[in-house]
Amino acid sequence: MLGKMKDMKISNMIMIGFALVIVLAAIVGYSGISGLSQVTDRVDKACWLWESTRRRKNC
Repeated sequence: MLGKMKDMKISNMIMIGFALVIVLAAIVGYSGISGLSQVTDRVDKACWLWESTRRRKNC
C-alpha cells in the first residue's frame, strides 16, 4: 500500500484528500441535522406538556 502511494501523483493525492474531507463533512452534517430534529421533537413535547399543565391550573 505504501509503495502505491509513493508512485501516485501529488494531484491525485490532493484529490483523494479533498474527497475524504467532503465525505467526512457530509457524515458530520447528516448527524447534526438528525440530532437537531430530535431536539426539536423534545422541545415540542416539552412545550405541549407545559401548556397542558398550565391549562389545568387555570381551570
